[in-house]
Formats: sequence, C-alpha cells, structure tokens
Amino acid sequence: MNLRDLQYLVALADHRHFGKAASASFVSQPTLSMQVKKLEKELGVELVERNRGQILLTEAGEAVVERARVILGEVDDINRIATQATDPESGSLRLGLFPTLAPYLLPHVVPTIHERFPHLELLLVEEKTAVVHASLRDGSLDAGLMALPEPDDLLHVEPLFEEDALSRLYELSNGVPRQVARLADYTLLAGAAAGAEAIDAEIVEAASEEIAWPASAAAY
Repeated sequence: MNLRDLQYLVALADHRHFGKAASASFVSQPTLSMQVKKLEKELGVELVERNRGQILLTEAGEAVVERARVILGEVDDINRIATQATDPESGSLRLGLFPTLAPYLLPHVVPTIHERFPHLELLLVEEKTAVVHASLRDGSLDAGLMALPEPDDLLHVEPLFEEDALSRLYELSNGVPRQVARLADYTLLAGAAAGAEAIDAEIVEAASEEIAWPASAAAY
C-alpha cells in the first residue's frame, strides 16, 4: 500500500466516476482503475462496487476512505511543516471566503500578498459562511473571511471591517422607510429568515434616523 493508491481511492470516493477521478488525479482511467484493484487485492477486500453508470463504495470502502483522508491530511501537514522550516514564508494557505465579498476584496489584497510572500501558494475557496465555518472546523481550510456573527470558542476571530449596507439602500428607496423595511426578504443579511419582523423594525428605525446598518467580516 502506498499514499498514491489512497489518493486514487479518495478521488474515486469524491467523484464517484473513474474518468473524473482519473482526470482530477492527472492519470489515465486505466491507471487509476488498476491501482484501486491492486489496493483491493492487497487488503483482501472489495472497496468499490462497480455497477454500470454508478460507482458505490462498500462498507469497508467507506471506512478505508475515512481513514485515508486522515492519513493524507497528516502527510500534507508534515510536508507543510518541513517546507515552512526551510522557508517560513513559503508553503500554502487555504483561504475560504463568501462569494459576495471575493470580487471586491481580493483584487486589493491578493497582489499585496503575492508581493510580500512570493513563495506562498494562496488557495482560494469561495463558499457560503456556514460552509467556510465547517471547513475551518474540519481542517480543510486554514483561514476564512466570513460575515459575523459566527461564534465558536474553538476558533480565533479577528474583526476586519464593517460595511455600510443600509445607506445605499436607503438612498435607492427615495427615503421611504417601508421600502427599506423589506430588506429582511433578501439574502443580504445572514439569518434574515429568522426573526425577520424584528429585523424589519430595527431597519425602519435606522432608516428613519439615517443610521447605517453594519455588516462585518472576520478572519479565523
């Protein structure tokens, strides 16, 4: 058994298709299929159910994939430690952020990061805040930018900035508080579906006083 065989099996579990798994692994489909069969023979158990048009993992296969993910993650950590020991400003940083922020923030930030850390590989993942949060917890991301609040005692939070989200909407509403009040119907505010009436009331009050409604982001 070797790490490459485990990588092929995990890729197959992720894509559920030999062709797609092979493409993601940068090998031919016959090569990936042969290596998975070799792994099954070595372990003495079937890991994959090969049905026409559908790839399923056996119970043993699911268990092996779960352990393989842990092993491959640990290997990545070891390689990262070794790389950073020789060059502390190299390695890779897996950064997650929500899509509505990315096009406005990244053009200002990424060039500076590349200039300051030329050997750092920046891997960007755009996902909803809940997905970024979960990925931070399971270790698949190193850091994340997301809307607050996202309370979690296991993660370190640093507030970065507040965005004036209401003032422009207030302008577009021609000063009619009722138009702004329905902001709770939109996805601009996280969690607006819960307690929408309370949010409406606060926005109406803020609009009538021309006070900005803040949105925040944080890095973990």
